[in-house]
Amino acid sequence: MDGHALQFDDDTFDLAASQHGVSLFPDIDCGLRELVRVTRPGGRVLIVAFGPLHKAEFLTFFFGALRAAVPGFTGPPMDPPPLPFQVADPDLLRQKLVRAGLADVRVGTAVWDLPVRSSAHLWNVVASSNPIGAAVVADLTAEQATDA
Repeated sequence: MDGHALQFDDDTFDLAASQHGVSLFPDIDCGLRELVRVTRPGGRVLIVAFGPLHKAEFLTFFFGALRAAVPGFTGPPMDPPPLPFQVADPDLLRQKLVRAGLADVRVGTAVWDLPVRSSAHLWNVVASSNPIGAAVVADLTAEQATDA
């Protein structure tokens, strides 16, 4: 379903949630407004989004391996930051949620572990489950991917 135009009536849910979804939308403000629109007055909206990119260690390790294996690799562009990190600043996320129509907005920070069993496991996790990693490895040659 298109998150910019949810196929639900207004005020349908007591809780609307997005786990690393809305933060991938090119028009995050539209996606947030949609979540608010389908949430009943007095309901809750829950957003799970990445914090600052430099604190996402799994990507830091992944990019470090690519820098070692691929001459000239600098990483993804950071201005603007990649979509999953567009609301990494808690104050920015709070402002966007208020503009989307929410009141009593609380933004908290949590840390979670991503166990990595091997370099191959990390490669598979980042390259297949993360849009940044998938975009980065799409341009690698087979030799570069093997070396990384």
